[in-house]
Amino acid sequence: MLEKHKLYSSLIDHFDPVGLATLEVERLYELMETAKFFSEFSQADIDKLAMNMDLYNVPPDTMIIREGDLEDFMLLILDGTVKISKLDPAGNQRTVSIASNGASLGEMSVVDGEPRFASCTTTEDTTFVILRRAKMVNLIVSDPAFGCKILAMFVSILSKRVRETSIDLIQSLQSDDKNFV
Repeated sequence: MLEKHKLYSSLIDHFDPVGLATLEVERLYELMETAKFFSEFSQADIDKLAMNMDLYNVPPDTMIIREGDLEDFMLLILDGTVKISKLDPAGNQRTVSIASNGASLGEMSVVDGEPRFASCTTTEDTTFVILRRAKMVNLIVSDPAFGCKILAMFVSILSKRVRETSIDLIQSLQSDDKNFV
């Protein structure tokens, strides 16, 4: 299975970054109030992150993350909308969720190094920043206190997603029980 992933490069490598996220630092500051990603960060923290994040603009209907790919980055949507989809057993793409401004995607693969769990496709012109694992590790090593904030952010986001998925699963099981009565 791993060999399959070596046949193509990361989708993100097909796009040229516009520059560093510092070009949109004011937008990142605005997201401090609404985005879970920045809930514990100061403006100085965001400045530090922005120096280590690349900025991208892509058109609608662009797949930016492909289920099963081995990649080393997470992204934060600044403007736009992204459809998150998963292949069903028949091989059809099924929409799981829609993400928009302030949403972060791809944290699981950055943390555990496993293949992408779902695909992400833009539904309109979308601007986002990415943080690669190597840059994250450098930030953690060079500034352990800041690194703890980054890791706490990842744990918080992933924990929230596990809780939401657990609630959805329980509701689904309860719904199935009612159908069998």
